Amino acid sequence: MRADSWPSPLGELHRSKVQYRGPRVSRKGSVKREREAQLAQAKENLAKLTDEVELAVHTAYNKLERMQQMLKVSEEVAALRSESNSVLQQELLQGAALRSQAAMETAQEYDAKALLLQS
Repeated sequence: MRADSWPSPLGELHRSKVQYRGPRVSRKGSVKREREAQLAQAKENLAKLTDEVELAVHTAYNKLERMQQMLKVSEEVAALRSESNSVLQQELLQGAALRSQAAMETAQEYDAKALLLQS
């Protein structure tokens, strides 16, 4: 007689009504734990990325502020050099200044304008 043809000690009722659900529950539980772990990792990655972006934004903003300050200083230097050159040109016309002084002042004015353009 074959092993699958032996009658069950509990009868036919046992075979049709009882179902084993153990592995399915643990599989669902492991999937849930895996998803929770993935969610925790995603939250950690998001926090890290948020910190990096915040730092990059602050760095860029600070750089922009420094550039604006440098531009303002360059504009002031150029204006002062231009004014100084004008005064020296007037003195040159009156004979109170040397041509070398005027040439030097003109060169400094152009240097200031070049610095302004580089900013």
